[in-house]
Amino acid sequence: MSQQFNAGRNIAKENTRPGVATARPPVPGGLYSITAFVAPTLVFIKLTYVGSIYITEMVIGLLLAHALLSGAWAMRDRNLRKCLMLCGLWLAGQIISDLVNVTAYENYIRGWAKILVIITNIVGIYILMGDNRRRWTGFGLGYALGCAISYYYDPSIYAENMPWKFGLGYCVTAFIVLSCNLSLLHNNGLKALMIASAGALNIIMGFRSLGLICGLTAAFVLAYTYKVRIRRYNMQKTKGILLLISVVVLSGVIAREFYGYVASAGYMGEREKIKYEQQSSGKYGTIIGGRSWLIASFFAIADHPVFGQGSWIKDDIYLNEAYDYLNAEGYDLSRHLDDYATIHSYFLGAWVQAGILGIFLWIWMLWLIYRTVVSVYMSSVGPAPWLIFNALFLLWNILFSALGANQRILAAYQIVLLLLTLRYLSSQTNAKYGRQLP
Repeated sequence: MSQQFNAGRNIAKENTRPGVATARPPVPGGLYSITAFVAPTLVFIKLTYVGSIYITEMVIGLLLAHALLSGAWAMRDRNLRKCLMLCGLWLAGQIISDLVNVTAYENYIRGWAKILVIITNIVGIYILMGDNRRRWTGFGLGYALGCAISYYYDPSIYAENMPWKFGLGYCVTAFIVLSCNLSLLHNNGLKALMIASAGALNIIMGFRSLGLICGLTAAFVLAYTYKVRIRRYNMQKTKGILLLISVVVLSGVIAREFYGYVASAGYMGEREKIKYEQQSSGKYGTIIGGRSWLIASFFAIADHPVFGQGSWIKDDIYLNEAYDYLNAEGYDLSRHLDDYATIHSYFLGAWVQAGILGIFLWIWMLWLIYRTVVSVYMSSVGPAPWLIFNALFLLWNILFSALGANQRILAAYQIVLLLLTLRYLSSQTNAKYGRQLP
């Protein structure tokens, strides 16, 4: 009788966990674990018709279709539902924008397909990784390996010109950060040193943004370690967050000064020295001087703030206006043959192309990143360097990176990491006594 009671209690407990389906799993868990590594490894293979789709995305789509058709998965995570609702709002905004702007078929079909593929990637990766934290890191390892293979198998024109920034930089950095999860590596100070060293390497090799992200991740690991050591003083949450912000800001200043020194001194090569001098010559420094598209996006939004410009805008007038404005502000910049369709910001790109309805997802993502970072910091699940690295990377990409090509897979993976982490930490038992997060 007691055994039946305990079994019933366990089932009831399992059914109340957010995001957990009660039906049988669609495929054996071992196959899921293998797929979580193999699928992202295949990112070096893509098919091209009107746009491009990766084999990885096709595998994720098939997995999602099988899970839904078999009735083996039920969506019970409120954050995931909210995410998909905001994705739907983004898609609706894109459709309305294209109708208003009478966008050409070959452009609007790519714009709508991109959003639909991202939605599929988010849900498929969510099902694939689930509560298994080994799959969280397995997917990241597979993606980094796939990007490395892609560099040798089918390098882009950017990778040929800048092999570290657009080729091996992310792969090597991901391997270093992932190695911090090895069971033999317990010292958080050593983890922070490894990640900071990866950041310095990226800055020297010209991958400034990834260098900054590594520096901030290392700062988080150190701040977490310091918080643990002074826990006996019952540090309040507000003081803990202030400590975290102070350490992160200080590390960001150090990373900026380090880059300015090595670039201006010529340690990164003559090309990077000239680039730094041009981009830092104006009123707002490198944060604006190196991002002419940022100003161009503001001009485009000002013209059509509600409905946007439609999918794949290619009007150079805004980019020309941006260069004129920057040169008037003291920058020594020359016009490049940029395709304005590539807007280097998830947030601004959605606003320019889909109008005001496209920005709510990314505003919510900024809030989700903040919640995740603070929740991990105030918990007892470890410094989670891989998770924090991806959260900060997603933050940078929302503000300063283009959402296209294999970024669709990386962004979906990073979003799912945030969702699963918050679900895991929603249990007070996990937050206080749970296993360490990657």
